[in-house]
Amino acid sequence: MERIIKFLSGFRLASALLLLLLILTWLGTLEQVEHGLHQTIQKYFTWKSVIVIPDITINGKLLPIPLPGANWVGALLFINMFLGGIIRIRKNWKKAGVIIAHFGIIFLLVSGAVTQLFSQRGNMALYEGETSDYAQAYHDHVIEISELNAEGAVKKVHIIDSDIISKVQKSGREGRSVNFEGLPFSFQMSHYLKNCRPRAVGPIATGDRPTVDGYALFKVAVDKADEANLNGCYVKIPNGQEFLLFSGAYEPYTLEIDGAQYAVSLRKAIWKMPFQVKLDDFNAEFFPTGKPKKFESFVQRIEGGLSENVRIYMNHPMRYKGYTFYQASWGPQEGEPNRTLFSVFEVVKNPADQWPKYSIIVTSFGLIGHFGYMLGSYIFRQTKRKEAK
Repeated sequence: MERIIKFLSGFRLASALLLLLLILTWLGTLEQVEHGLHQTIQKYFTWKSVIVIPDITINGKLLPIPLPGANWVGALLFINMFLGGIIRIRKNWKKAGVIIAHFGIIFLLVSGAVTQLFSQRGNMALYEGETSDYAQAYHDHVIEISELNAEGAVKKVHIIDSDIISKVQKSGREGRSVNFEGLPFSFQMSHYLKNCRPRAVGPIATGDRPTVDGYALFKVAVDKADEANLNGCYVKIPNGQEFLLFSGAYEPYTLEIDGAQYAVSLRKAIWKMPFQVKLDDFNAEFFPTGKPKKFESFVQRIEGGLSENVRIYMNHPMRYKGYTFYQASWGPQEGEPNRTLFSVFEVVKNPADQWPKYSIIVTSFGLIGHFGYMLGSYIFRQTKRKEAK
C-alpha cells in the first residue's frame, strides 16, 4: 500500500498526466474543426469516454492508438495532487505557499467535474417586448405525450427523457418499448436518426425505412453544430397506429385511443427558471465590412412583481440565482432594415460557475507567497554573505 501511495503521489505520474492532458487537448482541438465542438467534447472530455481513439489516419486508414479519456486523466491527477500536494508534503511554514497552490489546482479540477456532471446549457431567444421564463437545451431531446381534455387543452404531460432516447438511438431498427403508468398504451420507437428530413416516397419505401402515409425519414449528414440537427424516429403503438416524429415539425402528432386524445411531439428539452426575462431593447453596431462590431440587450429581470433593469453584452453576462445569461447571437441577420430584431442568450445553470476564478486566485496567492518567500530568502542569504566578507 505504501508503494502504491508513493506511486500515485509521485512527480513522474504528475508529469505523465499533464503531458496526456496536453496531447488530448491538442488532438481534440484538431478534431473540433472536422467534427464540431459538441461531438469532440463527448468523445474526449466526458466520464463516459474511458478509452479514446484519436482520429489519426495514414493512407486513409484509421490508426488505432488508444488513449485514456481526459475526464479520467483529470480524476487521476486530482488523486495525485491530493496525495502529493496535501497529504504527503512536508508541513511547515516554508511550504505554506506550495500547499495553497496545490489546493487551488485541486479546486480547479473539482470545479471541472462539477460543471460536467451538474451544469445545464441552453438558449433563450426573445423579440423586443417579449417575456420568457424558460430556456431550451442545445442538445438534449425529449418526447412529450400530452393528455388532452375535450376542449383540446393539456391535462397531463408524460416525458420520455434524453437518456431513454439515446438508448433508442443505439438500438437502431430493433427499437425500444416505453411504458407509462396511467397511459393505456406503450410506445415502440425505432429507426432513430440524429439528423433527418421527412420526404414523400410513395406507398412503398425502399430498404428497411418505415413509411407512414407515403412519407419516410431520410438521413442527413450530421451537422457539426449539434444544435442545428433535427432528430426523428418511427413510432408504433399496440393498436396498430404508427407515425413519424420529427423535431422540426410545427405541430404535435395527435391520436385518439379509447375515446381519449393525446398529442405527441419530439423537441428539445426545456427547463423553467424561477424568474422572468423581458427584452426591452436590442442594439447592434457593425464594421464597414458588415460584420457585427458589438451587440447588446437591455432586459428586465422580473420576480415576485418586482423588476430590475440589466444590460447584457459581450463578456458582461447577467448572473442571478445560479443562472448566467450570455449575449450569444441575434437575428434575423438578413432582410429589411426595419425588420423586428430578436436577441439570443446562452443560458447556463452551473453551480461551479465562479469556481475556476476562485481557484486561480487561490493558486496565484500560493505561488506569489512561495516565490516571494524564496526571493526574500535569497536576498537575505546574499546580504549575510556580503556582511561576512
